[in-house]
Amino acid sequence: MTFFLIVTLNGLTLAALYFLAASGFTLIFGLMRTVNMAHGALLLLGGYVGFEVAKATGVWPLGILGGGLAAAFAGALIQFGILGRFQGDELRQTLASIALSIIMADLMLWYWGGITYQVALPDALTGGFKLPLLGVGYAAIRLVLIVFAVVIGISLWLIIAKTRLGAIIRAGVDDREMLRALGFDVAKIFIIVFALGGLLAGMAGVVAASALSIAPGTDLQFLLPFALVPLFANDFWLIQIFGRALILGIIALSLTFLAAYLGVVSFAQATMAGVAGYTVAYFGPNTVDVGRELPFYVVLPLAMIMATLSGALIGLIARRSQGIYAIMITLAVGVAFFYFTRQNYTYFNGWTGFSGIRAPEISGRSLREPLPFYLLIILVAALCLTFVNGFIKSPLGLTIQAVRDGPKRVLAIGIPTTPVIVSAYAFAGLIAGSGGILNVWYQERISSFSVGLGPIVDILVIAVIGGLKHPIGAFIGALAFVLLDTFAVDFIDRERFNTLIGLVLLAIIMGAPDGLHGLAKSWLSRFKNRPIKNQV
Repeated sequence: MTFFLIVTLNGLTLAALYFLAASGFTLIFGLMRTVNMAHGALLLLGGYVGFEVAKATGVWPLGILGGGLAAAFAGALIQFGILGRFQGDELRQTLASIALSIIMADLMLWYWGGITYQVALPDALTGGFKLPLLGVGYAAIRLVLIVFAVVIGISLWLIIAKTRLGAIIRAGVDDREMLRALGFDVAKIFIIVFALGGLLAGMAGVVAASALSIAPGTDLQFLLPFALVPLFANDFWLIQIFGRALILGIIALSLTFLAAYLGVVSFAQATMAGVAGYTVAYFGPNTVDVGRELPFYVVLPLAMIMATLSGALIGLIARRSQGIYAIMITLAVGVAFFYFTRQNYTYFNGWTGFSGIRAPEISGRSLREPLPFYLLIILVAALCLTFVNGFIKSPLGLTIQAVRDGPKRVLAIGIPTTPVIVSAYAFAGLIAGSGGILNVWYQERISSFSVGLGPIVDILVIAVIGGLKHPIGAFIGALAFVLLDTFAVDFIDRERFNTLIGLVLLAIIMGAPDGLHGLAKSWLSRFKNRPIKNQV
């Protein structure tokens, strides 16, 4: 019985901590329909500032207040300076908050380092005491954490449901124009909401740092120059630059296809590619003695089938979701797959994953050599791009675009939308799987970190930088990403790459929402339409 009570209290403590961490995010999302992906960075900022304040003053409550106010100020600044400019454009808001999250996390890593910090507790909370009714001893800080979460929850409800400020905020969500006509400054109201969400995040960061700790954690024409690369490039440029860019471009192409033709942004492309990669690793030769080796001509179709099925399953899960809801569901699927691969040792070999995975030999010709492998990569990239351009003109491809533009009209003429949406995701899985196979041969290994949040965000960044409205944008973005990743070290500290890529992403979102491809088209259009002066 004692063990059961302790486990129950531990579960309540963890739930309280998660509630504190998520309450600010939920407040902003519920009232403003803004997915603030920088919320975790605000929590981390609050934890760090709270640590410094508590260390300087020796007063724990001041640490909580200082961390909350710092995060509140940062949240208000984010809404005023960046996200408020995109109010009503949910996708651009989400992407901009991702860029801000990358920048903030990297800057905090630079300033505070990778050291783990823990906020010192007051003497009254360092021990524990026996609960009178339950008859078990428990840590005082954990009990305070539960009580603090309950107080925050009740306070939030009272503010939103029972105060004039809460009524104004709810009115701003329901009918912004009417509230503005009554003389209220809607922009300031939303800044207050963001500041309140940041305050909650910052305080949660300090409490978490006290109970636990904190630490940083044109189409084929464009591809033609890639075909000429072997004539002048050495192995480094051949594989590490252009080869890697094409592989990442293939995976990002699956995201661009869904965004451009189905109208959804998916965070699960790394998962689809990872399914194909793990299939190759499990059924192919590896050096960890896990799996069952089959001939490569069996493994490759099997990997493609598994990636396609994974795409179809994800599409079935997300079939009713659009906009930010599709982003959140596919992100949840991606994170769930990451933790599953980390914990399963029978098929995924857990943390370690698989190593020693190499491209096969065909007719005595090894695909492991740089030139054959690069030619294979460019062939697959050209086939995928051609396949996408042909598919979107097919009856199914046109139906997918019709679902994007008017799903109710598609239903009205007797076409069910669910099979169409699932087919689109399945096709995206097929494309991503192609890139996943090449990627596992390129890396010669795969683990849970290959499908984690880092690769998920990298694919999104690539697609956004290149442009989400055209398939070729995926390859443009991939080349830009790889060049930055490889050569930024010549200009900045290697550890500050995330700050650089975050700034680039933010600049693209704010200044060129159609990406580099759209920017190039705009410049070419202006050049072609420039009036020609009459010559005398």
